[in-house]
Amino acid sequence: MPFLGERHLAAALRQCGRRRSCPGADGMTWADYRRAAAIRIPRLARALREGAWRPGPLRINPLPTYSGKELPCVIPTVEDRLVHRAMRNAVEPVLEAGVFADWVSGYRPGRNRITALRQAMAWADQGFTSVADVDVAHVSHGSDPEQVTSWLAVHVHDGTFLDRFRTALAGLPSPLAPGTGVSPLLINLRLSRADRLLPDLRLVRFADNYCAFAASRTEAERAMERVLDRSVRTPVVPQGATVTDTAARLTPFAKLPRAAALDDRLSYRARGLLAERWCDRPGWTFTIEHLARTRGPGVEGHTVAELRAAGYVHLTGVPGRGDRLRSAFTLHRAAIPGGAGNAEPWVWAPYATARDGRLSYRARGLLLAQLSYAEPGTHEVALVGGVAALAEHHQAPGEGREALGTALGELLAAGYGSRERMRGLDGRIGWGRSFAEFRPESR
Repeated sequence: MPFLGERHLAAALRQCGRRRSCPGADGMTWADYRRAAAIRIPRLARALREGAWRPGPLRINPLPTYSGKELPCVIPTVEDRLVHRAMRNAVEPVLEAGVFADWVSGYRPGRNRITALRQAMAWADQGFTSVADVDVAHVSHGSDPEQVTSWLAVHVHDGTFLDRFRTALAGLPSPLAPGTGVSPLLINLRLSRADRLLPDLRLVRFADNYCAFAASRTEAERAMERVLDRSVRTPVVPQGATVTDTAARLTPFAKLPRAAALDDRLSYRARGLLAERWCDRPGWTFTIEHLARTRGPGVEGHTVAELRAAGYVHLTGVPGRGDRLRSAFTLHRAAIPGGAGNAEPWVWAPYATARDGRLSYRARGLLLAQLSYAEPGTHEVALVGGVAALAEHHQAPGEGREALGTALGELLAAGYGSRERMRGLDGRIGWGRSFAEFRPESR
């Protein structure tokens, strides 16, 4: 078992010593351990060789996360972390060489968030802009030391090493408990068994988060089902891993018809509502009552009437109380220029932008209308003159300067634009607005 000998333990100590980490339950720091390393390392190597080594006590330290929940984290003693690091150094080259997929980042040497982003951008550049996003929750739950050691035994055949590995895991509350030196490696090992069942999908995985890239929403939905079946609904990943309703979602870019965004029959408010409804699945209905509950009362009735008068939505009926039918509306996609698959240009925006609850419908419609003026191949558009230019050159029914100024303020506050000094067509310098265009190739 050479990988747990003195030389490898000393190398692991140098790696661990580069990090600033708190002491474990015994209060020993890395500085304390290094001062007596000439005695401790040989003694530890002998204990591992003879099978006498046992893990020390754990310090339990729950950590608050950005979502407000607590992450159950354990802190082993510095000597146990040293053993974990040496074990990881021994196993990692084997798993990197023949187990982990190239599209997996996170907890891997030489790979990080930037690696995952580059892979995601490469798929988006090829036109695969509908994304199935699956976050495997509780991936560190539902396993025991024997089970985890059996995963590793498929690739590592040193029985003595596997026995010491099992002993290290037995000292933890669960084998994949966050905070240990081996849990990141084991999470990737656990999910690699599901990764092998997904060879034909365009995937990027960072830690326990899968993104499947597709050319359409329908294809993305099929990819999502495949990932769910392989990563959660199968005995390949043991019981305990789940996907919550909010963790599995589609994150496509919306291709909004440019002609609809510039339709001067519609107010900016109506264009914003049209963009939001465009992100729904074909055939979905909505009611004015639903809009009033989710966006607030007061404007949705005549906003929907604008869309209906222009032919963008048509009236249907859905079951209501008793035998009565409620008035509901469905987007008439064939009536929208560019919506039926013809060669009209498009405005690109993430679904999150078209549905951004921080923005009023007027602000969303204004943003999409301004982005429609961008030249092909560019990713931003400048509005010189601000509200005055909007009121004079970009007419929309029912939109006064005060309302447009409020909408512009919403966009700037939400980070969709910036206020800067610009030169107008007449050569004079004035305040203007610059809006970023959200194109798949620019993200």
